[in-house]
Amino acid sequence: MIRLTFLDDAYRALYADWPQAARECVAVLRMEAGRHPKDQALATLIGELSLRDPDFRTWWADHRVRGPRQLTKTYLHPVAGSITLDVQQFTVDTQPDQQLVAYTAPPDSPSQEALRFLLQWAAARGSRPNYPAPGEC
Repeated sequence: MIRLTFLDDAYRALYADWPQAARECVAVLRMEAGRHPKDQALATLIGELSLRDPDFRTWWADHRVRGPRQLTKTYLHPVAGSITLDVQQFTVDTQPDQQLVAYTAPPDSPSQEALRFLLQWAAARGSRPNYPAPGEC
């Protein structure tokens, strides 16, 4: 996801506050880099992002670190408009390298209605989500 966040303009445009979301991604990545200092794939990703995106380079140099927590993100969906979701990140005790991330809309909110609309819209079009393959995140 961090590669998409920094290198895909369409994905970047989904965030109402892209700089804040991107800084959060960098802080989480820095925490992971500290936990896995010998991970070559992680080092390669950091190098790629550092070379290709000046914002990533600047925020990586800040040395901010952050673990899982609760936050709110607002997305600007091209069909449904603004959607604000609560995001909870959980670590899995038995698998410390795994995280569960839950996105929820407050009950009876415009965001919940927007998600319902998108579900119906996608079903009517016969759309299926295009999830990344394992290992592509």
